Amino acid sequence: MRLRSTGLGKTELIGEVEDLTRMGDFLIMVVQTTKPVKWKVRAALNHKDLFTLLGFVLRWNNLKYIIFGAFNRKKDPEIPAF
Repeated sequence: MRLRSTGLGKTELIGEVEDLTRMGDFLIMVVQTTKPVKWKVRAALNHKDLFTLLGFVLRWNNLKYIIFGAFNRKKDPEIPAF
């Protein structure tokens, strides 16, 4: 996973989703970054967030990426500016 923030300028963080755990009315997603710093980034997702995320996943272009991307994976593909 690659992360960028307007607060970090052009810095790109590389990390992996480490955990997704229920805590009360939230799902806590933990991302462990590895480069250029080692941080644990946490996001608390509520039901509204999950339905919003599901709506994004169900868009046709995103579904095509999920379905067909499994057959066309590159080790470290070039990523456009996002």
